[in-house]
Amino acid sequence: MRNRSDSLDRWWKRHDERLKHANEHRVRVFVRSRAPAHGTHDLRQELIEQLERAETENHIGTYDVTALGPDICMCEKCQSLRSGTEIRERVMELVNWREGGIQSSGFTHREVESSITGEQYRTVSPPETTLGIYIDGSLAGVFPCIADGVNYCPETYLDGILTANSERMAEQLANSD
Repeated sequence: MRNRSDSLDRWWKRHDERLKHANEHRVRVFVRSRAPAHGTHDLRQELIEQLERAETENHIGTYDVTALGPDICMCEKCQSLRSGTEIRERVMELVNWREGGIQSSGFTHREVESSITGEQYRTVSPPETTLGIYIDGSLAGVFPCIADGVNYCPETYLDGILTANSERMAEQLANSD
C-alpha cells in the first residue's frame, strides 16, 4: 500500500467498500493475442497463476480471458457488424474508464491512411494485457491505468488483492474500533 498515488489509494478504498456489499466480483482479462508477445510468456503465465490463486482464495469471484486481436477497427462499417459489436463496446468501455484521478492507459489510437488505395479508417490497439475489474456487473477499474502521473500495470491489482488485502483488512478493523 506504500509508495502509491493518493488517487490510487482512494480508488482502493472505494473498491473495498463496494466489495463489502457486492454480490459479484469478476476480473475480465483482455489479451491482445492468444500467444503472448515475445519475452512476455512468463509474465502472462504468472498473471494467470495469480488469478487462479485469487479465485481459489476467494479474493475474486471469477475471472475469464478474452483475446481481442492486435487492432480493432473503429470505422462505421466495421462498427455495424454484429460479430464484433460486443468486443468494440467492451474495448471502448475500457478505453474511456476514468474515476477520480485515475484513467485507463496503454491503448493506442491510430489513423490508418493508404495513399495507394485511398483507404482511411481508425483503429484501437489494446495493451498486451488489460484487466477489467467488474463489481456487480459494472466496470469499477482498469489496469493498466495512470494515477497522478504514475503508470500501474495489471499485476498491481493482483498484488493488491493477494498481498495487500490483509493489510487493508487490518487497517479497516483498526479503524472500526
